[in-house]
Amino acid sequence: MVERAKLFNIIGGYFSIVRLKKYKVYILFSDLHKKTYVGFSEDSERRLQEHNSGKVASTEKYKPWRIVYEEEIDNYSQARRRELYYKSGAGRRKIKSIFDELKIHS
Repeated sequence: MVERAKLFNIIGGYFSIVRLKKYKVYILFSDLHKKTYVGFSEDSERRLQEHNSGKVASTEKYKPWRIVYEEEIDNYSQARRRELYYKSGAGRRKIKSIFDELKIHS
């Protein structure tokens, strides 16, 4: 997604600044319940707080959560595709290899 801001320059004309949004695909882990959750957001720390405060119905029962892995992605559609990959069988196997590498016992 592209965010545009118009600024007035000193000569009197307008020009645009394009700011590209970045997204983070994240993997959460609940040590207490040995559960994982995959999601994406522009602000993964804010999103983690929402998961841990019970604002997300699908993760409310398994809190507390911690972020164990993140990837920065350039745009919304790529982030959504990456999230869906991690939720697939191949993605779950990849998560297992990430957890093995990080020595997380799920």
